[in-house]
Amino acid sequence: GSAQQLTTRRRFLALSALAAMAARVRAQTPRARIGVLDPSPFEDSVYANSVVQAFTERGYGEGVRATFLYRFAEGGFDQHREQARALAAQNCDLLVALRSEPTARALQSVRPAAPILFLAIDYHPLESGVVTSLRSPDRNTTGVFAPQNVLVARRVEILRQLLPQANRLMVFADPYSADQVEAALKAAAAANFRLLLVQFGRQPYEYSTYLQDTRSVEADACMTLASPVFTRDRRPICEALLRQRLPSI
Repeated sequence: GSAQQLTTRRRFLALSALAAMAARVRAQTPRARIGVLDPSPFEDSVYANSVVQAFTERGYGEGVRATFLYRFAEGGFDQHREQARALAAQNCDLLVALRSEPTARALQSVRPAAPILFLAIDYHPLESGVVTSLRSPDRNTTGVFAPQNVLVARRVEILRQLLPQANRLMVFADPYSADQVEAALKAAAAANFRLLLVQFGRQPYEYSTYLQDTRSVEADACMTLASPVFTRDRRPICEALLRQRLPSI
């Protein structure tokens, strides 16, 4: 259905980015050292396994022409930079920044000799200043941008299709997803939803305030915007949504 099409679109965008990453690995390197910085642990990451798979399909499997060095940082920028330094010290041939702006900025901040390739999911690399051009490598950095504003609107459309009688849509936002709020407001209005915008600030986010009893906020459905924090916290969020039997996407 529509939800599956959205998932397929995201996977297609991710694999397109990974193909670009693989092309940048130097063919003359006997065994490429590929460093990956992610906001989530490997087992919880949405894209890390696809990174390894995409490189493997192109002949750079773990132990076969490649060694993968994986680091994650769930905290603030200082933790991201610490993990970036650790990767830079490993003399990587390629550095991959997954999902969030802090991963790309942290790798840039340590000024590595290796090129940096990003998969921008939770931010706009041009508007945020990570690069000054999306057409050519810049600051030793290039990559692929999957525009969340388009996906936000599509997710709202899917909720309306699945829940034609729903009235009030609760949307979780935070500083990482601030640039998606306007798209969510416009999409909700177009889909005839009354939007309840919940904007979190300081971590840890108090999800329970809004998910312990959704009747108190009169929500018929819930949607989180794209953020590394919501990705990290998706398990407790999903468990709370299931307890409340609140539809989400």
